[in-house]
Amino acid sequence: MAKLLSVEEALAIALEPVNYVGDERVDLLSALGRVIAEDIYAPLDIPLEANSAMDGYAVRAEDVASASIESPVVLTVVEDLPAGYVARKSLGQGEAIRIMTGAPIPDGADAVVMVEVTERVEDNRVKIFESAKVGQSIRPRGEDVHAGDLLIKRGSELGSAEIGLLASCQRPFVLVARRPTVAIISTGDELVEIEQPLMAGKIVN
Repeated sequence: MAKLLSVEEALAIALEPVNYVGDERVDLLSALGRVIAEDIYAPLDIPLEANSAMDGYAVRAEDVASASIESPVVLTVVEDLPAGYVARKSLGQGEAIRIMTGAPIPDGADAVVMVEVTERVEDNRVKIFESAKVGQSIRPRGEDVHAGDLLIKRGSELGSAEIGLLASCQRPFVLVARRPTVAIISTGDELVEIEQPLMAGKIVN
């Protein structure tokens, strides 16, 4: 009895004569599931600048080193900074800037205290109930990707994560392998076409 082929062996035999049919440039949203035909290197750091990992207050860690629930530190709020904007002021001693997740870290700040451990007591004053270490709740520049990193290797399949990464690198188009044209041919004396009479022993193709 002839040895049965495994699925992997049969697939290798079927694909062995298939030729590479070249590359094509497609828009990013059409690239999902395609095989990339170029190495992709990061053109920039991601994130491009240090930013806040949460909503809270940008502070100088040394200013809140002694903060606790029993003895909160009171800071002067000099600015409110939403995501998408850059602080107009540098942070000085005894000052804080209200900051939203994703907003760039202001000059002079080296930590972010999450809003849950603070209390705004006046329009321009905030109580801090917890100390913070340098770098706390700050996403540093290049935390995800450094400029020049090889992000996606030629021959890789593009999934949703890779599509998101390419979007972050501002790649609206990408080079992918062309899909081969596949024809399926049914054969057999028992087959009849849809419009032909169906007789005994026959089945519709």
